[in-house]
Parts: sequence; C-alpha cells; structure tokens
Amino acid sequence: KALKLNINGRLFWWLHHGATAGDGANIGNAHKNWLKNKFWNKILAKEEIPDVISTGHVHHPNWYDYVAGVGNNWARIRGLITPSWQAPTRYGHRASKDKATWVGMWVQEVKADGQMPDPVPLMHKIDTSKPLLV
Repeated sequence: KALKLNINGRLFWWLHHGATAGDGANIGNAHKNWLKNKFWNKILAKEEIPDVISTGHVHHPNWYDYVAGVGNNWARIRGLITPSWQAPTRYGHRASKDKATWVGMWVQEVKADGQMPDPVPLMHKIDTSKPLLV
C-alpha cells in the first residue's frame, strides 16, 4: 500500500519497496521498467496515475521521468529512489554487499501551479569498507 498525498494538484505516492536503480550499462533500466509497469497498469485499470512515486528499500539514489500516453492523453510519472537516512547499521553491513552507501534525501519542489523542477539531491556517500567512527 502507498501513502498518497496531493500537493498542489500533483499526486504523490510513497512506498517502501520499489525497483533498484540498476548498475553499470544497465543503470536506470529496472527503475524505468518498474515505472512503465505502474503507468500501464493504471491506464488499463482506468485509475488515476500518480505524478511522483518515491521508494526507499534499495537506497541507491536515482530519479527517472517516464512519459507515455494514449492518443492525446499523455502523462509523466517521476520515480525517486531515496537514499538512506542514516549510516548502515550492523545488519546493513552484513546484508549489503555494497562498498558504499548514500545518506540524505531528495528535495522535490512543487510550485503553486503544479510545476515540478528537477529534484535536488542533498546527500553524501559513505565508504562502508572502512569502520565508521561514531
């Protein structure tokens, strides 16, 4: 289930699980295809299409705009994969094979008229191959 909120006429969904950002030459492909599936499932079900879907399970920050339409009815879904809010815990170090992680957030402005500029990253990279001194 998504947490849904309308901000200045834009429908936002927040979900925990979503797609991964991908890697190397395939970076962005999984995220794009996940958004594409959400879009077409909503079209086929004749349901409202969200403007922004934000997920955070994989914490590899990425954003992508998927644009498609039927006839003259075009829409865009912006997908945001958020970074972690904190450095990895002991579990995170065991569960993840990554040598680095990102901590922070995206800032997504929605103007009064519904215009949405590109999201702004406020995040930094942590090298998880070295112990974190706290």
